[in-house]
Amino acid sequence: MQNIHVILVRPQLGQNIGSVARAMKNFGFNQLRLVAPRDGWPNEKANELAVGASDILSKATVFPNLVEASSDLNYLLGLTARDRFLNKEVITPHNFSEEDKFKHSYQIGLVFGPENNGLNNQDISLINKIVTIPTNPDFSSLNIAQSTIIVLYELFKLNLSADKQITQFDPATGKEVSDLFDHLESELTTRSFFKVDEKKEGMINNIRGIFKRITNLSSQDIRTLRGIVKSLTWKGEA
Repeated sequence: MQNIHVILVRPQLGQNIGSVARAMKNFGFNQLRLVAPRDGWPNEKANELAVGASDILSKATVFPNLVEASSDLNYLLGLTARDRFLNKEVITPHNFSEEDKFKHSYQIGLVFGPENNGLNNQDISLINKIVTIPTNPDFSSLNIAQSTIIVLYELFKLNLSADKQITQFDPATGKEVSDLFDHLESELTTRSFFKVDEKKEGMINNIRGIFKRITNLSSQDIRTLRGIVKSLTWKGEA
């Protein structure tokens, strides 16, 4: 369970952060990351609803953006009900038992968006798969603590334990993949690939989406891909 990290992106209310920490402790998870909390951190209101989970709040780490919050992670699952998925695979918490990433050495981030409008397209471009929670279509809204409880309960049922066999695989970290994106974007910009400035952001998100759908990239894969980009763009000696 130390491999699972709950990431709250731009959370608005300290009370909700505290409720999430309580849900985490209910099911044995303690890795909490906060991305640009609206009211700053620490937040005394978070402790009001943590109810015995203040230790999780005190150890929570804060980041300015999702890229930095996930730089050392290998796999991201984004919780959202939005229908703009940038061609991402969509699963439900019930499908977690089919995800081999939970059984191996992956460092996994569960990404929850802000209370008012959830994850945006830029956030979604960074994740590997979308997780949606089936609800009544006439009243589908869940608050962030409710969503966290459902997701962590399903993971708790998998009975993750430290003595399970770990596969010998060196998965790429978020930083390695992000550096590849930056390298590729820089070279594409240099070669005028993005001909219309207004479309550049959407094209970059689509390119990120292509790589994020490849869910088993290793560190060696990233080095190979960067070598390919460098080879294709190297101008050689004058």
